[in-house]
Amino acid sequence: MSTAAVDQLFEQSAERSWRDMNEEALLSFQFTASDPESLDGITDDPPPNDEDPEIEFRYDMAGRGERVRCVYCKHPNHFKGIVVRYRSGRRLVGRDCALTHHGVAFEKDLIDFEAAIERQSLARRRRALMAARAQIHKDFMELKADPAVDVHDRMMRQWRANFPDLALAMVNVARRDERLTISRKERDEAAEKLRKQRLGNRFDEERQRAKAAGETWQIYRTIEEDLGSLRGALFFTNGVPVATRLDEIQASVQQVLRGLAADDLQSKQINAGFRKVSELRDALAFELDRLQALAEAFDADNLARIAKWTNELAAEETRLAAVMANQKPGHIPARFTTDGQSITDRRGLGGVTISLTSAYRPAPRTLLTTLKDAISLDHEP
Repeated sequence: MSTAAVDQLFEQSAERSWRDMNEEALLSFQFTASDPESLDGITDDPPPNDEDPEIEFRYDMAGRGERVRCVYCKHPNHFKGIVVRYRSGRRLVGRDCALTHHGVAFEKDLIDFEAAIERQSLARRRRALMAARAQIHKDFMELKADPAVDVHDRMMRQWRANFPDLALAMVNVARRDERLTISRKERDEAAEKLRKQRLGNRFDEERQRAKAAGETWQIYRTIEEDLGSLRGALFFTNGVPVATRLDEIQASVQQVLRGLAADDLQSKQINAGFRKVSELRDALAFELDRLQALAEAFDADNLARIAKWTNELAAEETRLAAVMANQKPGHIPARFTTDGQSITDRRGLGGVTISLTSAYRPAPRTLLTTLKDAISLDHEP
């Protein structure tokens, strides 16, 4: 390439410098060279010491499996690197070689170059999020009006008001992530027989001593029955209405969007805004999981396990107390019964029943998708 052509290339390249661009110009700026070896003005000549290097492009050929010839290595040696512009032409430099050969000052330029790439990505993401504001508002209103929200909150209130002791027990099981297990104490006659053999002539003496001291002479063993895991744990653990949380999350999202709509935001401010939106999206996903948990909690098999668990725990407590008092426990009626997606507390006149209609459907996750698309990371081609 002639000297005049190189000079013209240098002047044109200087016009497209990434330094100190406003957001509008930065949005259309191209930082990546998809085929760096085909750029005009590429030379393998050693970089001259009397010319200042300027970072112009980056490249990443790892996806194609092609290594690029480095001006310092003198052979195709790097997947990733940068295009460095000099007045005498462009040079292709592997990233590690660039830091090795150009020193601390150039490393700062490289950091600034990557910061400009990040600013561009943040600017694109911010504009995408601003463009999605109307859709986000629409999706929020549709979610809050979904019948599943009202059904969930009504069922939650009924459960906690009508079954307060069972509700508290389920909170403890769910928060500890425990399985529904029943512990039963039974006479261990084999152990008692061995004790009698061991004591021999002292058996009656030891039994009278234990009786006088008020100690239990019988030997018991504990048997565990595992009924399975508790499904729909989120329904049992959280007492805040979903409708309330959706209002709070929407208000927080709107506040963040107003902040991101401001002019002259720094990268760290935009990043902080996106982190907050991501956190709020996670909070929204949690509320949608709660709507899903209602269906799991009132699954027929799950309700049957809950009823059996609480009935048998109560029966075991009554039976054990009677045994300790040398009495017969008698008939112990089941307090809770289930029928499909209904559970009834039979204590009291008439009993109380809570049912989930089979038509219940958790709310769709459209808003989550809208937020995810609006804040997703931007990748240059």
